[in-house]
Amino acid sequence: MARAASPRSTPNTKARKEPGQSLEKFGPLRPAEQVLLKACRSGEFATIGDGKQPMQQADDKSIRPGFIRFLALGGDEYTQVHEIGIAVRGAWVDGSLDLSFCHCPRLLALMECHVAGEIIANRAQFRSLFLAGSSVHGFQADGAK
Repeated sequence: MARAASPRSTPNTKARKEPGQSLEKFGPLRPAEQVLLKACRSGEFATIGDGKQPMQQADDKSIRPGFIRFLALGGDEYTQVHEIGIAVRGAWVDGSLDLSFCHCPRLLALMECHVAGEIIANRAQFRSLFLAGSSVHGFQADGAK
């Protein structure tokens, strides 16, 4: 008799995916995005450069905000995000990170990062959101949980 998988054993269900999103959309990944993707697949912490908050943008530390959103929503069928979630230290996020109306069922940790814009999380739902040691140019989270 076959048993149905429990929701806990399938962290990347299609219901958690954002329609139309795929890894291909991003084209060639930047070096820091490659490090983050590898860490997300294995459930490890991604340390970018020396792990300290960058004071200026550098190609090897730069991550696109849309890429973080893509991973926070579970990636796609080719980009499996470990059930632990996303944890990155020392990255430069290239602009505003819009997580409005997102359901992020995993950890989202941006530690010692610089967000070169706002984090917009209106009506978003987070399991855990950590921004310790990070600088952000604004934070909106009306109705977030």
